[in-house]
Amino acid sequence: MLLNSMAGLSSAQEKRAAEKGEETIWIHNVYELQNMSKDLSGHYALANDIDATITKTWNNGSGFVPIGNDNAPFNGTFDGRGYKIFGLYINSSASYVGLFGYTTGNVKNLRLVNVNVTASGYYAEVGGLVGENWGTVSNSYATGNVSGCSYVGGLAGENLDFCTVSNSYAAGNVSGEDYVGGLVGWNRGTVTASFWDVNTSGIDHSNGGTGKTTEEMKNKATFLNAGWDFNYTWGIWDGVTYPFLRWQGLKSIASASTNLHANVGDGHVNLTWNAPENDGGLTITEYRVYRNGTKIATVPANQLWYNDTNVDNGQTYTYYVTAVNAAGESPKSDEVQATPERTPGAIIAMVLLSLIIVVLLSLIIIIALRKRKN
Repeated sequence: MLLNSMAGLSSAQEKRAAEKGEETIWIHNVYELQNMSKDLSGHYALANDIDATITKTWNNGSGFVPIGNDNAPFNGTFDGRGYKIFGLYINSSASYVGLFGYTTGNVKNLRLVNVNVTASGYYAEVGGLVGENWGTVSNSYATGNVSGCSYVGGLAGENLDFCTVSNSYAAGNVSGEDYVGGLVGWNRGTVTASFWDVNTSGIDHSNGGTGKTTEEMKNKATFLNAGWDFNYTWGIWDGVTYPFLRWQGLKSIASASTNLHANVGDGHVNLTWNAPENDGGLTITEYRVYRNGTKIATVPANQLWYNDTNVDNGQTYTYYVTAVNAAGESPKSDEVQATPERTPGAIIAMVLLSLIIVVLLSLIIIIALRKRKN
């Protein structure tokens, strides 16, 4: 089933493309995504994120129809521009299964998130992004579930002669019987600077690419060592997220605040922290302070401290902070624990104060007694 909902070009971004004379076909929704099958040589680009969860109800349960096959391959270009397609569902008996079933074209800059792709044919090539690749795939990734019988890969089922997969990764569950790989099921082409998660995939091998643990996949050094560009193309919150694509005009929440410290005193905890290394391309507007999982304060963006006086001495508290920009709230900072208590100096001061009070009271009593005698 091919769908016929085609929206007109309306955004300023699309108008600029038209003024340049570019023949870009902008994809706004999952219906337009499916209609790419009507023009397999088109030059496509995502205009925004695409919610594809409705595809689970399409075609009597078989879902989205893969773009291209061996008789009519996709030979155009597709630029995801850092946007994501999420919730794509395919349960197909076709021979080439993935968002792109069979491509000789160019696919790049795409985030494919939480896919569910299944091929029921024994010799079907199946991948989260591409079933059979006779073109190029770059700066893209797929997460979710991919399953089939043979030639199964988290990103691509097959990568053929003189074809390339570069600077890409897969981080989902992969299952099959023969020629199964965490990234690529079968490879006769070139796979460079590309990875898969051996923990989430359950697969410790791939015919192309490098397997890494989840921890390593969230380590920036893994990808820097492979030459990935973290200035303009990719971003990562080191130790927290997988790499994510960032593009001109594409904004995100900030990374976590760093170096949270707590200094304790008598009846107070003073917190200090550093601003996030990555503000997501948007101005940070405030910080939120949490104690034992509950927000207790909001402070302005130029204040990197907070003094909590609503605490009891001897009680241990757990704190973290988050940064907020127009895209939302960041991941939490590392947690710190603090137990306020009276300092030795405060104790000495209390003792001295008590002694002074005793002396004063004693003097008052002595004076009063003398007055009575007189």
